[in-house]
Amino acid sequence: VSISIGVGNNTLLSRSLSKLGSLVHMFDHTVKSPPENILKKFNFTFSALGLGVESRGALLSLADIISRSSTHSSSTVFAVLKIDCEGCEWSSLDSSNLSDIALFDKLIVEFHHLDRFTNPEFASLALSVMRKLTTVFDVAYVSPNNFSGSIQVTKVGFWPFTIEILFVRKSLRDL
Repeated sequence: VSISIGVGNNTLLSRSLSKLGSLVHMFDHTVKSPPENILKKFNFTFSALGLGVESRGALLSLADIISRSSTHSSSTVFAVLKIDCEGCEWSSLDSSNLSDIALFDKLIVEFHHLDRFTNPEFASLALSVMRKLTTVFDVAYVSPNNFSGSIQVTKVGFWPFTIEILFVRKSLRDL
């Protein structure tokens, strides 16, 4: 079972996970349905709900998204949590219980607004989230997002506004 938050018009990861045998629960409050007629072709569910700090209106907390995505067994094993929610990732992950985040083997998170690191409040929040995640997960891969821009920090170096990070559960490191 996998959860993909922030589908938009891109279901490539969800389709790939489905082809590998994972039931993928997709959530996105910014679209009415996923693109194409893919719900019948792949092992998907879709909810027009997004991720938030708490459940209110069209937003659900991570705990409630997990609850909606769990099978009737209390021992649902989650393969992947993908989050691409255009900035809500920071406050949502910060407010989520580590025990909920730790239900996943892998996290793929697109982190936005890195240009705000000069703001002490944002930097504190971002560091808090990274510390939380790295207690359970190792960083396996980091990729800049070239769609959101960057700032030049040296004559030849640039700092991206958005990065995608793949986290892998530490207990899987030696398998």
